[in-house]
Amino acid sequence: MIQDSCIVASYSFIHSIATSLGMSIYEEVSQILVEDSCEECFRKYDLGSVLSEEQKSVIDNIIRKLRNGERPPNYEKDMGLF
Repeated sequence: MIQDSCIVASYSFIHSIATSLGMSIYEEVSQILVEDSCEECFRKYDLGSVLSEEQKSVIDNIIRKLRNGERPPNYEKDMGLF
């Protein structure tokens, strides 16, 4: 499949905006929504772990198959992979 460079550039631009919003507006709104009902609320919280290349590959493969309709979702099975 040949991709139009204009479409790829547009997607990249939209993705960067969404990421920026996620790091600012969405995070702020999320904190406002939960601060009255939670004991603690964190922003920019480090989970302390990194995915291995093998884990990333498995996740990418699952996502590709789901998007292409090659397999149905199976939360229990997929979470057992890790």
